[in-house]
Amino acid sequence: MKYKAFVVAACVVPCFALAADKVSIFQKSLLQWAELPEPFLHTQIAAVDGDMAKEGPFIARWRCPDNYKAAPLTHPATEYFTVIEGTLLIAEGETFQESKLKPVSQGSSAIVPANKPHYGLCKGTTVIEIHATGPWGTTMLEK
Repeated sequence: MKYKAFVVAACVVPCFALAADKVSIFQKSLLQWAELPEPFLHTQIAAVDGDMAKEGPFIARWRCPDNYKAAPLTHPATEYFTVIEGTLLIAEGETFQESKLKPVSQGSSAIVPANKPHYGLCKGTTVIEIHATGPWGTTMLEK
């Protein structure tokens, strides 16, 4: 069953616009985590820079608990992410198949092309930093 769930940062978490004309430092301790609604219950998001709801680049962090399963989904733009903490197991496809998952460990990165069906599993509390272009959204491919 296909249904859409658009995650809009403007509704969930304050957005930041770091100065583009000078060096900006963003401390981890300043992150303002917000709980995400269904279908991402028990996960949080924090804006680092930009506004996911608006056109243009943004940086956000997504946090999930141990053994959290992200059902197959797509995003409208290419997603570049780096695992900051924990391990994210990820695979391509429209059906969740645990045997196809491949680990992206702390310090490693991955690129998910726009509209590419993918799914994941968090091992340990996992935080990923996402770099992408808004407006951002998520289309869930199965519940």
